[in-house]
Amino acid sequence: MKYKQQKDQKKSPLDLKGLKVLAQGRVKKDIAKERWDICAACPDLSKFNRCVHCGCFMKSKVNFKKASCPIGIWDAEE
Repeated sequence: MKYKQQKDQKKSPLDLKGLKVLAQGRVKKDIAKERWDICAACPDLSKFNRCVHCGCFMKSKVNFKKASCPIGIWDAEE
């Protein structure tokens, strides 16, 4: 499956970039749920819960503070 990487898009496939994002911690459960609800309704989410833009498994990605939506619908926490 190919992902819709846009030229001006700064995210790379699987943009969690390992320990850097993971070390910043997790968001509160209500924020993760809000993010997931947005992703679940997005037409660009595959049947395997992967974003077609960045390739991330969104059910996991929504939990991390420094993670953000690759098309800008929700942002990372500061």
